[in-house]
Amino acid sequence: MQVQALARMRGDALTIGLLLSLYFSSNGVESLRIGLNRAYGVTETRPWYWLRLESIGYTLLAAAVALVLALLLVLGPLLLVAARYYL
Repeated sequence: MQVQALARMRGDALTIGLLLSLYFSSNGVESLRIGLNRAYGVTETRPWYWLRLESIGYTLLAAAVALVLALLLVLGPLLLVAARYYL
């Protein structure tokens, strides 16, 4: 019975985990926004759900940029050699 429980695929746990990690990682952007608003004395007038969606978007953008930079770090020398060959 234990083997059957371990062999079953759980796509819902992965989805929930992905959404929760995205939500909690966007807290860093939210805290930066709150800190800057307090430092400059700005009162936020936008709704909270719009701010959270914007923070999630910035988090996804930062993850994509980090992924592209990591790929360029690995593939950069190969691309440079190919560019020198063809140019």
